[in-house]
Amino acid sequence: MLAVSFRILTVWLYNNTGKSVFAAIVFHAVTNTGRSIFPGSRSTFELWDGAIGYGLIAITAVIVVFLWGPTTLARFRYARSASSR
Repeated sequence: MLAVSFRILTVWLYNNTGKSVFAAIVFHAVTNTGRSIFPGSRSTFELWDGAIGYGLIAITAVIVVFLWGPTTLARFRYARSASSR
């Protein structure tokens, strides 16, 4: 589930930054670095620490899919078109 969520967010970022591969690379690097720098506490609640962080990532991916549509993740569903202004 986490890999799918990161894939959704990476594609969304790529599509909404003018198809910038650099933005996708930076996002990927930041997520990898973040897991190394902030690995979470090594306590008895380690399962909950991961569940909260990964849950937030999954919820963010669901919100992106809902708002931008599952087909291309490129068009914000609730944006006003230029002709309706």
